[in-house]
Amino acid sequence: MTIYTSPSCTNCQALKAYLKNKGIDFKEIDVSIDQDAFSKVVIKTKKMELPIIEYKDKYLVGFNINEIEKLYE
Repeated sequence: MTIYTSPSCTNCQALKAYLKNKGIDFKEIDVSIDQDAFSKVVIKTKKMELPIIEYKDKYLVGFNINEIEKLYE
């Protein structure tokens, strides 16, 4: 799982805490540093909001626990 985040994003911080609490490993890309990665993921999702979760060629935008849990079904 890769998550695209920004230090100023409160939902990003909540997502990281949730994933750590659940013991889910993730790779974090800080889009404030890697703007090319953000541009690429915006093209794929057609959304300009954070956090963005990439998991097995699926993308979720925002922090929605129900949607995150559906990724693992």
